[in-house]
Amino acid sequence: MISFRQADLLQNIIDEVPTITVYYETVTPESIEQGDIADQGIEEEFVGDWSKSSDEIVQWAIELISSYKPLEYSDSHPNLEKLDGWFTTMDSKTDYRTGADTRYTIHLKNFTPEQSKQIYQGLMQ
Repeated sequence: MISFRQADLLQNIIDEVPTITVYYETVTPESIEQGDIADQGIEEEFVGDWSKSSDEIVQWAIELISSYKPLEYSDSHPNLEKLDGWFTTMDSKTDYRTGADTRYTIHLKNFTPEQSKQIYQGLMQ
């Protein structure tokens, strides 16, 4: 059994691990008529390996996020020294059977400013 102090320390470590969260938003022909979305939420959450080097973490993030290309960044003129936006898929994934279109946004958490800059540059070149 772990103590409350150990649990707090463990939570602090978890809260500092680089994380990539992929959110989805789905619209259907019916929801568009109503001016709403049909469904939204977290698609997946990926937690980095805190034992890896900074370069390895950046490479992991680029490879993972690249699977969602083509992408655009939330800010057309981002400040590379303080990136606080997100990536959005440019094309939606369409279910041709139902007409539902799903788009994804990818958010970085607990990456250093330098790591975020390298990820942005690696993806948007």
